[in-house]
Amino acid sequence: MSLPPYLPPPAIPKANPFSRWGDHRHLAAVLDMATKVTFLTGAGLSAPSGIPTYRGTDGKWLTQDPITFGEFVRSEDKRLEQWRRTLKDYDSFGGARPNKGHVAMAELARSKDVTVITQNVDGLHGETRPALPEGRLIELHGNGKRICCLGCGAKFPFDRPMVAAAIEAGRSPECPKCDGDLMPDIVLFGANLDIDDISRARAAAEDCTVFVAVGTSLAVHPAADLVRTAVENGAVLVIAVDTVTPYHHLAHLLLAGDATEHLANAFGLLSIS
Repeated sequence: MSLPPYLPPPAIPKANPFSRWGDHRHLAAVLDMATKVTFLTGAGLSAPSGIPTYRGTDGKWLTQDPITFGEFVRSEDKRLEQWRRTLKDYDSFGGARPNKGHVAMAELARSKDVTVITQNVDGLHGETRPALPEGRLIELHGNGKRICCLGCGAKFPFDRPMVAAAIEAGRSPECPKCDGDLMPDIVLFGANLDIDDISRARAAAEDCTVFVAVGTSLAVHPAADLVRTAVENGAVLVIAVDTVTPYHHLAHLLLAGDATEHLANAFGLLSIS
């Protein structure tokens, strides 16, 4: 597939005039020549599934202070508050379904070497049909549809009735195995990412020929550092997000607008689709 002429920059404030702006045709051309593709996804990918973005104009980043991991461990009041928030979050995304952007990545993984690294905790990448191959999904910040025990380390599917009953009784949920404190299986502020997950993510960034950042502002580290890792190891960098990121100047291709549309339309043009 020959690469179409690049497009003039869209009306995004502070856009780098030297960056290469394109559309799904350019993305299809890049993916067609790729041997190994690594995707880094953020909240913008799941927005079309009805899940509010964390850093959007009405996102939690602006409306509430985060509860840190240390506060959660030390304070029953903070645990209860986090569980109230978690229950509200679960109700906002528990019934959400993967959109065509999620599905396009999973479809691509049927014929190419694809790894998906996500900052999202909505679990949607793990619910696509077809499913991503075993070991090819890295949930850097955890999964809000699971619960884990701080005592024995056991993990369970999110049990909404159990959580709601505990909150109603004025206590945080307890582990059915060891009576230890339960917490959402997500990375709270102040907690470290799983060492194995971040190691696998770095390896995927180092080893890919194309790195695609989708729906992420690239403002949260160490996830955002993966962009520079990929470029320094020779990858073609594509950024698909409706804002300007700190890494736009490194991109070989920039896509504005709905990233899910770009992904789905690009997949439809591939010789393997």
